[in-house]
Amino acid sequence: MSPFDLQVNGYAGTDFCADDLALSECRSACDALAADGVDGILATVITDAVERLCAKLARLVRHREADPVVARMIRGFHVEGPFISPQPGYVGAHDPRHVRPANVADMERILDAGAGLVRLVTLAPEHDAGFATTRLLADRGVTVSAGHCDASLDVLRGAI
Repeated sequence: MSPFDLQVNGYAGTDFCADDLALSECRSACDALAADGVDGILATVITDAVERLCAKLARLVRHREADPVVARMIRGFHVEGPFISPQPGYVGAHDPRHVRPANVADMERILDAGAGLVRLVTLAPEHDAGFATTRLLADRGVTVSAGHCDASLDVLRGAI
């Protein structure tokens, strides 16, 4: 068995969402994951201003390019937010100041920053007008997960 984790926000004291994540910290987290028997992960970034999300993804891309151990462990990225429900109870630990409706322009910026490595996006389908962002992601081969949402069954069916 080769354990693979779809949502790793950080590990062993390292936060993959840190604005100043150093390569050495990223490598240390990857070494700890491997030592604990994990074969691969999707490094997860959560709701933030789109510019900051893009910077975090670009930094993770650079760390993968700089270190083969990091590249082997971090197989791609999970973007959780900012296109989630702002409602209390659904927003969870995400900063509601940065929650926004899904839109194609911002999603394209995020995908570009992820350099083809965004594999999973969690969004609230009830905040994706016409499911345009969901369609973009599906067309690009990115898995879409309904999360941090209050979507009705009809909305979920429409998104699927």
